[in-house]
Amino acid sequence: MNDNEKNELKDEALEAVSQVKDVIKNIDVKEEAEKTKGFFAEMLANPIGKMRSVANSGSSLLTVAIIILATWTAAVFVRSVLSTLMRTWRFADVIPRFVNIITSTLSPAFIVLILAIAVYIFYKDKVKQFMPILITVTIASAPRALGAVLSVLVTLIPTSNMVIGSINAFLYLISILLVYFGIKALVVEDNDESFFKNFMKIQCVYFVARIVLGAFGISI
Repeated sequence: MNDNEKNELKDEALEAVSQVKDVIKNIDVKEEAEKTKGFFAEMLANPIGKMRSVANSGSSLLTVAIIILATWTAAVFVRSVLSTLMRTWRFADVIPRFVNIITSTLSPAFIVLILAIAVYIFYKDKVKQFMPILITVTIASAPRALGAVLSVLVTLIPTSNMVIGSINAFLYLISILLVYFGIKALVVEDNDESFFKNFMKIQCVYFVARIVLGAFGISI
């Protein structure tokens, strides 16, 4: 990525942050919660078709994406806090465990940002704006958000780990498929073989980032 591309990505990211702030300021939680429930009812009925419509919706589904990311982040935070409180404590553990809570809570944001940036880099010529990519990736990650909510139960009921672990593996697979079809609709890629190769490269970027961040104690 050259300097111009870096500057363009930075400008797009700043614009995305600005849009998110504006939406959060004016959000009607009750009204948006009802809309989000209707949205997911439609997604359950036709997940691939819904992801295609998400890709073509521009920024109109930003509120839905924010709710998904907020739910995911809250679930990860709760699980991290509960698992930390249930451990044996020593004074020397206070700072490392506090840092672990923070990094764990930030992991959903890292996941969607890394995937969205990778898509932006590979398909910048077809998708000029960063926000639609970010929204598409976030909404496609909804199964992972649900998995994070279910994982809170594992902390409270350790014996549920085997069942919920299997469910989460399935939800992770569903999320990858939704990301695949969402991005494919977003970039309007007609050549399936070419798109599949690029999608695998995007996943490789994600896993490399996962390894690098893991070295700093950030699990994604």
